[in-house]
Amino acid sequence: MLFKRQEELKLAKQKAEENAKVKEEFLSVMSHEIRTPITAIIGMSDLVLKSNLSEKDKNYILTINRSSKKLLSIINNILDFAKLKKGKLELSMIEFDLYQLVSDVIELLKIKSDEKGLYINLHFQASKIVEGDNSRLSQILINLIGNAIKFTNKGGIDIYITQNGDIFRFKIKDSGIGIDEETQKKLFQSFSQADSSISRKYGGTGLGLAITKQFITLMNGKIWIESKKGEGATFIFEINLKNKGNIVGIKGENEKLEIKDFEMDPKLKNKLLELKNLLKTNQPRLVKPILNEIEKFELDSTIRKIVSLAKQYKFKEVIKILEQMEE
Repeated sequence: MLFKRQEELKLAKQKAEENAKVKEEFLSVMSHEIRTPITAIIGMSDLVLKSNLSEKDKNYILTINRSSKKLLSIINNILDFAKLKKGKLELSMIEFDLYQLVSDVIELLKIKSDEKGLYINLHFQASKIVEGDNSRLSQILINLIGNAIKFTNKGGIDIYITQNGDIFRFKIKDSGIGIDEETQKKLFQSFSQADSSISRKYGGTGLGLAITKQFITLMNGKIWIESKKGEGATFIFEINLKNKGNIVGIKGENEKLEIKDFEMDPKLKNKLLELKNLLKTNQPRLVKPILNEIEKFELDSTIRKIVSLAKQYKFKEVIKILEQMEE
């Protein structure tokens, strides 16, 4: 009787493993089949957006582009979640510019924050050059900053990055709807949303934070939240990154900008002065040629931000940053 029971358990185990393998292979094949056309849609819509379109047509293509990117993000989250559950996701250790990575994530999400009239301030007091998994860190920041934008309707987001040895602390603080204590307890569970009404209003699969926590755990780190309903939320996480450079201080755009390790080319400095004078004397038609000249130099993230703002005709913001740099 006991032998028969053992055989049944063994067969059940084999069947479960076979089923799991079939599911894994199906998920892998289907994800590839789905991602290929979605990537094509994103690529083609990106090209179309660069052509001459009417405002109406541009809005149609933007909707297609953003919806495709959102769908691709959901598919990637599901795949990452499956890999994490199987323990098959490994970290890739490379040397990268941490400040640039965070700046690129902010730039990626700035369209959404600009649409809602929100500011994003980065306060950086850490080493720029580090070693770690830049891809996973980027995904963590996209999830957390993206959530902060999603659940904030006025004010904005402050991002603080500091370090203590090889322990780097990231703090994303928003002025959004906040989260009550009871909801915080289940926030990092798979497929969990704050409540059904929030899920209906803001959307989302509830996988983003669960994956974020598992990525951070994989990096020997931890994550927690400080929040009260109606008073915004602050997500804080710490991870291990190998320190490869000197600590630099770069404050938020509402404060004096200070970049200690970037020596500006004197010719670039003259071009920036020329740009400021053009904007102050109200000659926007001459801005594009000088921006093209500026982009030929080696630029740090602050200068790239100036160029980006100028291309969006946000001249007052450009003048303010340029004047702060001269102080």
